[in-house]
Amino acid sequence: MPSTTRRALLATVATGTVGAVAGCQSLTDDRASLGRPSVTGLSTATLWVGDDVSLPPSTTVETVSDPTDADLAVYPAVDGSVDAAIETLAADVPVAVAGDDALGTLLAICDGADRPYGFASNGWNSRTDVAGVVPSSGALDTHVFVTADYPDDLPWALGELRQPPSYERTVPIEHVPLPENVRSLGTARVRGYNGGGEFDRRDRVLVRPDSDPTPVFVDIEATIVAGRRGGPSGPYRTDRVETVAHFDQRFTDVGPSGQTTDALRVQNVSDATENTANTVFTPRNSETRSSFTACQRARVVLDDLSEPFRYTGNVRFRWIDPQLLEDDAFVHHTPGSAVWYPR
Repeated sequence: MPSTTRRALLATVATGTVGAVAGCQSLTDDRASLGRPSVTGLSTATLWVGDDVSLPPSTTVETVSDPTDADLAVYPAVDGSVDAAIETLAADVPVAVAGDDALGTLLAICDGADRPYGFASNGWNSRTDVAGVVPSSGALDTHVFVTADYPDDLPWALGELRQPPSYERTVPIEHVPLPENVRSLGTARVRGYNGGGEFDRRDRVLVRPDSDPTPVFVDIEATIVAGRRGGPSGPYRTDRVETVAHFDQRFTDVGPSGQTTDALRVQNVSDATENTANTVFTPRNSETRSSFTACQRARVVLDDLSEPFRYTGNVRFRWIDPQLLEDDAFVHHTPGSAVWYPR
């Protein structure tokens, strides 16, 4: 990435905001009502932990002295971590960054790693304290934990980074098929929790580079959970998920189509005249009111893939607590400009 481009991205990240609205309660103050998510994925992991990284006192992990020998390396969010973290990624070891402005440090690490990567949104700010990157099939998968408190949430985020939950799409998108020989530019994840439940957005961009013009497929998956996975459910239930992607280029197809199943009602409200792919998912049974995974795939065509690929995206998560007169709603948005670097 040219240095000026990276500086521009850093600037937009620094001034972005987290789009979160929670009825009459704030996101941070309300989270304690359900406690923190359980920690998974660390019990069998070997970590390298930088000297200036703080873990909660009750955390017990096995550590090694060389980051390239670890299952996961955790660096402090300082400029001095960047070169060492790049070397760790070159050894195919996942890297986490913890501390003030972790996202800014992660951007510099990804910029120097010489692999395709992307970020789903610049709708965060310099208070993002935990982020990470995982080598994946020649590309990089980025993870941003937008609601994580450092150091208390660090074990949870590290477990999520090493072993992300697996989700099954509630509605298939096979009618927008992928051609053979597509190449992934990586997956960009936005993960968090609040008083309504948990949310997990994953953007994936795939390209067919040997074609002229170049078809590009943008997948947005979003999982909403009422309460905590495997833990207390709380009063809220999932109410809807809306996926949005606005492109500078005309999209040629988008899915899934509008439909109603036993599990979900799907409304495809895309606007081709505005180059906007837009799908709304509403749960219809007790299982999907507990959790479900929405998915949207859009196909666009580029004349040139030498420059970064961008789109404006958002996933809107909504939970409700049914009330006699008016339901109490809890909402979290992940808005911003997505950017991908093909390398």
